[in-house]
Amino acid sequence: MLHFGLARMRSFLSGLGLFFLGIVITFIFFEAAFRVGGAVYRAAAHQRNLTAFHQKDALRVLCLGESTTEIGGEDSYPRQLERILNSRQNRIKFAVINGGIPGGNTDTITEHLPGNIENYDPHIVVLMMGINDVAVSLDGKDKTDLSRAGHFYRWIEKSRLVRLFTSLWKAKHQQAASSMGLMLKQPIPKDRPDDDAKMRSAILFAAQGKYGKAIDLYTDLIIRYKKYGTWPNAWFYRQLGDIYQKQGDFKSVVRNLGVILEQNPRDAWAVDKAQAVCRDNREDGLIISTLSAAIERNTAEPGLYQLLGSCYEFRGQTASAAAAFAKAKKLRAATINPVTKENYRRVIAVLNEKHIETFVLSYPLRSLSEATNILEGIAGGDLAVQVDNEKVFKDAVAQGRYEDYFIDRFAGDFGHCTPKGNHVLAENVAEAILKAHKI
Repeated sequence: MLHFGLARMRSFLSGLGLFFLGIVITFIFFEAAFRVGGAVYRAAAHQRNLTAFHQKDALRVLCLGESTTEIGGEDSYPRQLERILNSRQNRIKFAVINGGIPGGNTDTITEHLPGNIENYDPHIVVLMMGINDVAVSLDGKDKTDLSRAGHFYRWIEKSRLVRLFTSLWKAKHQQAASSMGLMLKQPIPKDRPDDDAKMRSAILFAAQGKYGKAIDLYTDLIIRYKKYGTWPNAWFYRQLGDIYQKQGDFKSVVRNLGVILEQNPRDAWAVDKAQAVCRDNREDGLIISTLSAAIERNTAEPGLYQLLGSCYEFRGQTASAAAAFAKAKKLRAATINPVTKENYRRVIAVLNEKHIETFVLSYPLRSLSEATNILEGIAGGDLAVQVDNEKVFKDAVAQGRYEDYFIDRFAGDFGHCTPKGNHVLAENVAEAILKAHKI
């Protein structure tokens, strides 16, 4: 009997070992596939950049950054920048190289800098980087702990597959859930076995235009699920908000987004809705009081002050807008990522040593003071030309719609640019370069 039990145990352990071996092999396979695919993509991008590099007597501009720099193909901001620079004047031929690294961070950009300089020999480097950095203390104990993690930690950090899953996880938590499938995948507490059917019924009623019945069901679910915290109640409030919007019930829409913002001030659905409400209901003070209440619950969240400032701006209350924007800037300035600052220091040191002209950009809708604070105290940082992209994008969005210029809101207050948004960015950078060269 004992022999039989040991045999079963060995068989179980053997099967378990094979299972984990299969997971490891699958991980390695997909990691290799991602790396090969990435290598092919980079090789193609490199060939496109070499075309710019080989333009005779051209002034070469290398744009460094993450996906906000890279994506867009011929409509990316570097490609549009080249066309604008050459169409504005005929004294200098410009060749612009797209050095953006999708999913990269300042560690990646700094690591690739020597190779980029060797490959493209740029006269000008344009930097817009830091949004993908994770805050890690660089002094004392934390740094020692990271070094003890050794090669395994660094390999995991650079894994393409790990970065993909990390990006998907971030996207899931930054974007509002908007489909039945996403909601129904969440586990339903066992003490509420009938709620799965309730949610399906609510979604069906809303789709059929039976808004009253849907509202009753969602309201009941919110009451019953209150003890379970933000999820799934935030999802219920979003559904209610969408229904109220279809009914033209502005006050209920604002009430719902206020509840969400108090719980999660970075909720994409609520932020988008608040922006739209501020734009379309400029005379109504309810959205202002709602945002003020959310700020009382989240006093250190710069995005809420930024949102409040935008609302004041839509209403023409310039003094109040300026005060809210100033608070947002102060909060962001107080949380400079030490990793970002250190990598800027390293990049600036290399560029100054090689006498390469440097332009540092703020992200769209972000204050230039963030870049200024990062460069403060960095040797040679004062030599970099700083380009403010906040005003041009705020003016553009105020005259149109956010969706005209951005395809998402991955950073909270801004996202990846549409072709139109990339054009605004390229125009602003071109103006700064031409001004610096007195053209």
